[in-house]
Amino acid sequence: NVGVPICPSSLNQAISVVTSGDVTLGATMTAGLAYFLSDTPGGVCLPADIGAGEYAVQLGLAASTTVLALKPVYTGVSN
Repeated sequence: NVGVPICPSSLNQAISVVTSGDVTLGATMTAGLAYFLSDTPGGVCLPADIGAGEYAVQLGLAASTTVLALKPVYTGVSN
């Protein structure tokens, strides 16, 4: 399962995680584009930024410049 934490936390502390639905990210996105997990901790990226040997995990589509329609999909595809 893939999810996005919705609050900061310290080591060994509980967190709340969203696994689907609209999530406001602290990033500027382009509406309509698909966003993927980045190899940068906590980051998201476009497909072109997925490096060689990395597995593509689509997080969802940008519903606006700040909201991601989260619907994670593990593609199983490695670049």
